[in-house]
Amino acid sequence: MSRGGLFRLPISPRSSAIFSWDAASGTPIARTGQVPSFTRAGDAGAHDSLGVSFDMAEDQPRFSVESSAFGLLLAQGEVFYWPMLALPQTLTMYVDWTELDMADNTGAVVRLGHDGSGTLADRAFEIAITGAASIQGTFKDNVGATFSASSAAHPAAGQRCEVRATLVAGGTMTVGVSLNEGTETTGTASGPSSLPSTWGAAKLYLGPTASGRTMLARRLRIFPGTLSMAQCRTRV
Repeated sequence: MSRGGLFRLPISPRSSAIFSWDAASGTPIARTGQVPSFTRAGDAGAHDSLGVSFDMAEDQPRFSVESSAFGLLLAQGEVFYWPMLALPQTLTMYVDWTELDMADNTGAVVRLGHDGSGTLADRAFEIAITGAASIQGTFKDNVGATFSASSAAHPAAGQRCEVRATLVAGGTMTVGVSLNEGTETTGTASGPSSLPSTWGAAKLYLGPTASGRTMLARRLRIFPGTLSMAQCRTRV
């Protein structure tokens, strides 16, 4: 639209997040600009976000409405990963999904910095379901030591689950969980450690790693600093 010879262009406000993705956008491309790759357990190969090697309309992953919610449907072994160049620092990682099947299984949901080697070089920060009892955050420091913190809250099939995991410069980590938008349950913080200078890999993964699990991914955000659950929900 123009007035007086001038064009008016819509300008979106700059995101306050290091990373921000929302299924409501209808695209796997993050609001912060990162373009993802996709891997499927069937061939373990990387596919681009434009669907050159798969058709999202035919099978998973696909955008879908499940349990009255809209999101990206991901089954075990179907994982998106985005480039993540931010170095280890004080941060808050927030993930929002609906658990659809086999909620008592274990397995990671989000992995930041994971390189897949399982060695000392695999310095990562992740959120995972740990059986039927809890959701756990895990951090591996620069000497390979692993620290964890958990929350007793755990989703059943069909429940919405929001997890807020914070990591501070001293290596201390806390995990808070809200089920169906209820009161957040926060567990005991992990012991302190030193943050590594780099992650194991400059990647951010989203998708269930446990056999038989299916999730409807709704939002994934990473912010600098420590934020509350309410702030994670409203900031983009």
